[in-house]
Amino acid sequence: MSAVAPGQSNIAAFAADEVSRPISADQRKFLRRWWPLGLGLLALVGATSFRFAQGLWQQPEFEHGPLLLAIALWLLWYKRASFYAAEAPSSVFVAVAILVPSLLIYLLGVRLKASYFEFGALVPVLAGSLWLVGGWQLVRATTFTLLFVLLAAPLPAPVVFALTSGLKEWVSQGAELILHLANYPVARDGVTLRVGPYNLLLADACSGMNSLISLTAIGLLYAYLTAGRRAMHAVLLLAAVLPIAVASNIVRVLILVLITYHLGDEAGQSFLHDFAGIAMFFFSMVALAILDAILSKLFGRKLGGARAAH
Repeated sequence: MSAVAPGQSNIAAFAADEVSRPISADQRKFLRRWWPLGLGLLALVGATSFRFAQGLWQQPEFEHGPLLLAIALWLLWYKRASFYAAEAPSSVFVAVAILVPSLLIYLLGVRLKASYFEFGALVPVLAGSLWLVGGWQLVRATTFTLLFVLLAAPLPAPVVFALTSGLKEWVSQGAELILHLANYPVARDGVTLRVGPYNLLLADACSGMNSLISLTAIGLLYAYLTAGRRAMHAVLLLAAVLPIAVASNIVRVLILVLITYHLGDEAGQSFLHDFAGIAMFFFSMVALAILDAILSKLFGRKLGGARAAH
């Protein structure tokens, strides 16, 4: 395990620790024993990703899936030292009890083309595999990774509608208020904004669960990789993730409204639409970094508190 200087990020410590690191005996032993399990998991994830890339992930409502899945796979690689040091449990009963029904649900999801069953089953499949390798200790060490896989899972349409209806209302109200204060001719009817001659309906892709989940996930990842905070600092930073995500959605809608109002509807549907999405993520990360800096001044950092990868 490498020491982390006060204020040094996990990423910096990880990069420094990985320079010219040879393959150890523990790593070779781990790979010889568990490569079939790893290959099987990669096959499941790869097959699901291939199917989703041809259909589900091409829809704007689910475009956050590949990003979060890629982050989850990176987190597994990031925590790989925990795998090498893991000791297999004396009994495989718990692992088998998790894996067998999870694999059946996965196959059922593939057969029925039920994406939420197929992808959702990957979480317990991964948890059961981790339990098989290192028991509860390894599952606990990789809980954050399992959370990211869960966030990447598509939700059933009724659940998405129930969760996004209130969110779109908040975003449309916030956008209307800001535009009104800026003296734009704006009126709102539910989640439809009328600005000048244009009527803009807030679609799920612009203010729904996909962007909220993505921003929340990125915020959690930021908090995780820049650990080393006092308890109150960490609690306030995590509590701010959701409001910042909602505010970022408002920023995206405002950008799209202003582009459409000043440049026309064609410009609003051009590459500038994607630019608004990029600006939303940039705003959220800047807001988190500023809040983190303010809280660091107020509470200070815990010496040696950053989480090391090894």
